[in-house]
Parts: sequence; structure tokens; C-alpha cells
Amino acid sequence: MGSAKIIGIKKVGTKQTMDIEVDSEDHIFYANEIATSNSHSVSYSYLSYQTAYMKCHYPEEFFKNWLQQADEKIDPDMEKRQLIMAAKAEGIVVKGPHVSKLEEDFFWDEDCIRYGICNVKSVGKSHLESLATHLGKLSSPTWSDILFKVLPNVNKTAVENLIMCGAFSGFGRSRTEMIHHFNCVNEFTDKELLKLAESEGDPIQIIEDFLAKGSKKSGGFIATEARVSKVESILARLKTPGRSLSDAPSVYAKVEEKLLGYPISNSELDGCSDASHATSSCLIVSEGMTEQCTLAVIITKIREHKTKNGDIMCFLSAEDDSGELENIVIFPDTYSLVKEFLYERSTVLLSGQMKDRERGSFIVDNVFQI
Repeated sequence: MGSAKIIGIKKVGTKQTMDIEVDSEDHIFYANEIATSNSHSVSYSYLSYQTAYMKCHYPEEFFKNWLQQADEKIDPDMEKRQLIMAAKAEGIVVKGPHVSKLEEDFFWDEDCIRYGICNVKSVGKSHLESLATHLGKLSSPTWSDILFKVLPNVNKTAVENLIMCGAFSGFGRSRTEMIHHFNCVNEFTDKELLKLAESEGDPIQIIEDFLAKGSKKSGGFIATEARVSKVESILARLKTPGRSLSDAPSVYAKVEEKLLGYPISNSELDGCSDASHATSSCLIVSEGMTEQCTLAVIITKIREHKTKNGDIMCFLSAEDDSGELENIVIFPDTYSLVKEFLYERSTVLLSGQMKDRERGSFIVDNVFQI
């Protein structure tokens, strides 16, 4: 086997070969009659250097562009999670999509990286174009404008997903209330919506005034008396939903994780009152703090390990709003007492200390479920 000048190329189908290093100036060699090269190792090294340089000197562009490529990866959601956690560690804020920023993909928005509209699952370019068309007709839209003039013209699933991930925040309504309003208003006919869109004010008041005018027979705008009863039913459900319309952070954290790949504006810890007992954060500990502290975290990974004595200990990764802490260690004596609290996505308080900054291990001495 030796290097040689390539004088021709022909198709030979699939054959087993090897990938090895060769001490050769041109890096060309033959393996099982196949001409190959180990120059790819140089290419990988070059790309690694370029990537590290970009991350160091142009972190905003680095994270924005890598997030734009996340959907091409084997596990897009995991890619986004890791990139966003790394961005947090660099002090870069990542925010969710918003309809006032009608960009298709991740983009740099003044002081943060922001999700594009089409980064939300089941929201495509055609939905973005519909939003842009109808929002473009409004100068300073109110929630009623959005509800009656914009949302009926966009795909129902796309609208619900955008609302649930916070893309319509800023109108003084909870996400749960907006979903409730949208589902009720979705039952109006196109002609009724055109009439409702002519009015200004609170959505419930607009519908009450519309209903008060009655059917066409009595000088109103509703087609029939039977339809009047249907509108009365819609109004009743709007006014008395039968459930709380406030947002539960833990619920929307899961929703955002499903729709965005990461809980960008909510955390399961937000619904845990005991999380206020935390005295530090994952970011501060990862930067080398060695004092005893308490962390309020979500467990992201857990791996058990059997010691030489046959005892079981474990290694954890966990996260909070500041970032992720990977090298968390619970020794056998402690683990045997707290293992029932430890599983992926559990919310806990970890009491412990980074005793050896060189190793970077956070040693846990107690765990409390929250």
C-alpha cells in the first residue's frame, strides 16, 4: 500500500475499506483498490478552529447561525437546547417569537437572539405571509383587531401554537385567555366576523353589542333566530369559561419545550414556591464558586454508577434559568436516601458545594423535592 497519482476514476459500487492515517505528502493512498485520503482530518481541524474563533469573537452571530442550522441536525430540539444553554453561559439572551417581529428564522433583535415565526412547530412560510398581509393593514392593533381581523385568516393550528408560545404577548391577556377567545370567535361565520371587525373595544362588549341588534328580521346582522341562539351560546362561554384563564408556568414550560424545542420564557421551577430557597445558580457554580449553596434545578440527565464496593452513586446534569451544570455528584450514602426524588425533569433543591475547582464537581449532600 502506498501513495500514487490518481490517473482515473471509475464507479465500483460498495466495498469495505479502511480509514487510516498515512505519512504521505499528498495524503492519497489505496485501500482495497479504492483511492482515498486522510486530508479530511485537516479539514475538520480547520473548521474547528474557525468555529472556535467565531464563538470567541462574534458570539451573537455564532449562536444565531448555529440555531438557524439546528433543524438539519439528527436531534433538532437537543441541538437548540444545548445552543441556548451555551448562549446563556456567554451572557446572550434568547427570546421567543413575536408577531411584531415577522422574521422567518432566528435573527438578532437589538440585544438578543429571537426565534423567527417559522421556528415554531407547525408554522410555515405561508402562515407567516398571511400574518404579514393582515397585520400590515393595522397601524396600532388592539387585541380585538388581532382577534377579529387577523387570526381568522390564518391556519387554526398555527395560530394556537403561536399564542401558546407567547408570540402575541403584550396585549394584556394571558395565553390561556387568548386561546379561549380565539376558539370561541372561530365559531362565527365569515359575514359575522366582517361585521364584528368594524367595531372597537373589548371583544366581549363588541359581541354583546352585535347580539343586542338581533337578527336581520329585527334589523340586526345575524342571519336567523336560530343563529341568534348560537351567538348567545358563544357569548356565554366567553364570559363564563368554567376554568381559570391564568397561565400556569409549569404547563407553558412544557408547551414551549414541545413547540420551540426549549422552554424559552417559562420554567417548571416558576411554579415551585420552594425554589425561592435557592442561594445560588448553575452559572455561578459553573464559574467556580466553592462556597456551600443551594440550587433550585430541573434534572436533565441522570446516570447511576456502581463503585468497587458495590454501592450505587450517581452523576447528574441539571439546569435553571441561568444555564446548565453538568458535573454533579451524589455519593452512595446520600444517594440511597434521596434517589426517589431524582429522575429526568424532576424539580429539586440541591444542597452542596464545589469542593475541588480543578475537577469542577459539585458534591451534593442533600436533596429536597419541590
